Amino acid sequence: MSTTAPAKPSSSLVQKIATPLTIVTFAISGITGLALFFEFRSRSITVIHEWLSVLFVVASALHCVRNWRPLLHQMKRAVVWGPVLAVTVFLLLLVWMGPPRSEHIRHGHGPMPVESGPAPAGQAK
Repeated sequence: MSTTAPAKPSSSLVQKIATPLTIVTFAISGITGLALFFEFRSRSITVIHEWLSVLFVVASALHCVRNWRPLLHQMKRAVVWGPVLAVTVFLLLLVWMGPPRSEHIRHGHGPMPVESGPAPAGQAK
């Protein structure tokens, strides 16, 4: 007779879906992101990429909850902090050096401004 108990099946929904959902959303978000990067732009690709990126963040958070102890173990390693610091600095620079909101809208991102009334003198529509 064996003295070890058989492994219990995962009963929590988080335990069952966290990692597979993270993998699927990462793959789709990555593929659509590459399509956008290489100028294959369509409304459907953009919408899929934006919404699945949000779902990817949720899935990643669930994955972190599911694997909390291994995550803490990894965060104790010095080799992790270099890339974390580099990505943080890079993102802060992107935000700081990014275009102003009006430039962002002019290039087709975000809602279009609502125009009401005639344009001010000196500005063509």
